[in-house]
Amino acid sequence: MDFIYEKIGAFGKYQKIQLTIVSILSALNAVTVFTNIFINAKPELKCYDISSQQKNQTDSINFESLKFVNSSQLCTAWQNFNNQIDQNNTNKFYECYFDKQYYESTIVSELGLICDKAYLTSLTECVNIFGFVFSLIFGFLSDRFGRKRILTISIISLALVLCICTISQLEFFGLNKTLRYWIYFMSRFLIGVLGNACFVVAYVLLHELTSKKYSTTFSNINLVSFVLGEFLVLIIAYFARDWKILLYFM
Repeated sequence: MDFIYEKIGAFGKYQKIQLTIVSILSALNAVTVFTNIFINAKPELKCYDISSQQKNQTDSINFESLKFVNSSQLCTAWQNFNNQIDQNNTNKFYECYFDKQYYESTIVSELGLICDKAYLTSLTECVNIFGFVFSLIFGFLSDRFGRKRILTISIISLALVLCICTISQLEFFGLNKTLRYWIYFMSRFLIGVLGNACFVVAYVLLHELTSKKYSTTFSNINLVSFVLGEFLVLIIAYFARDWKILLYFM
């Protein structure tokens, strides 16, 4: 093929346009992969023991005079706090909240994924990496049906998954926390499959668009774009401290 590229040009306008498109896709793929780090961030949980003041006064609680529950009793306090909310119990013994110094809201604080549910955050990360294994299937499919066709299908499918994941977390639909988590869980798996499929298929496509002389250059530009996408995640997460806002960029 190299002798053909020598005649028609191996780094012409067409190759540059395709390289630009694939590079943008690589940067966006990095965003979908690494946004999960900030979405799954665990803010510090703080709980107060208010049982003594609950008995002595009916006015608002004076939190300045109370001490935090120590770490060994934190999960017990959190469980009691949630039971009080579920049972609409006005006689509260604990008051708990997540510190908002670094994060306004994360999936951990909103869905209560701590203590006995702490493993659920790690599970979303594991299933995302597990999805990379299934993305290998798209390599065989692209050999059989063509790179551009499979790449286009992967991009459209990934966009639909991201839209469903984002919309399902809106309070407008009133979905319970369990269902919202499992939708997010499945979306992370599909993002692992489709996102990596886009990257792998596009990577091979780049090498087929040019000669060996420019293949290393194309590959390096693509990888640099992925790294720039990682920096983009940092910038977005710095200004957007709410995990639902991060979902729009995911």
